[in-house]
Amino acid sequence: MDKTVPKGAAILLDFIRQTETGRSDRVSYDVIYGHNQDKLPKPITSMTLGDLVDAPASFNKRLKSSASGAAIIDLSKSLD
Repeated sequence: MDKTVPKGAAILLDFIRQTETGRSDRVSYDVIYGHNQDKLPKPITSMTLGDLVDAPASFNKRLKSSASGAAIIDLSKSLD
């Protein structure tokens, strides 16, 4: 876990990671819906917010998920 993440948040994130992926390694933070992370051009944790805002169209086609992106787009708008 990144040392800038508060200890309580790190514990929660580790719990979520273990519950959702069944793994406890660092790479499991890169897991995405349907375990389709290998279909992305780079790991999701190395993408910028801009990359994530631009990616939903390809996510929708390749990963068969129409839900991807809306939360990121809303977050991006609120940061402006």
